[in-house]
Amino acid sequence: MIRLLAALCILALPTTLPAQGARAPSQSEVGALESCIASQSRGGPPAQVAKACSGLIADRCPDDTTIGISQCLQTETAAWDTLLNRWWGPMKANAQRNGTWDRLLADQRAWISRKEAACAAVYEEWKDGSIRTIMAASCLRDWTAEKTAQFYAALHR
Repeated sequence: MIRLLAALCILALPTTLPAQGARAPSQSEVGALESCIASQSRGGPPAQVAKACSGLIADRCPDDTTIGISQCLQTETAAWDTLLNRWWGPMKANAQRNGTWDRLLADQRAWISRKEAACAAVYEEWKDGSIRTIMAASCLRDWTAEKTAQFYAALHR
């Protein structure tokens, strides 16, 4: 029961706000991430862009404890999510203008479900160790990073 509650607490954290103990990303961190995305997008697909820019915040984490690393990953996820939310408005406007709004909304809802299921599976896979929190936080960061890069690519075609 405790494991289930712990998993639900981690996975229920909104990606728009850092989890308790994690700090909100600074404007300069979000700006650096956006610059990386713009730079990397010139030569690669969204998955490659996300991979190239992931770790920009979390890899500079001064705390090498499980909790500290998880919090740094959550801060980075919040930075990716800041850009994702910023670009949602233009994505929505474009979709409404070209008649694909219903599909965009359905795709986004399906993506959220897939992300939550995938990261819950990662958490479960690592259930026997404290690294599970790092692995689940990495999963959330990676899924959010790739979706953010997809939004950027769609808006800058």
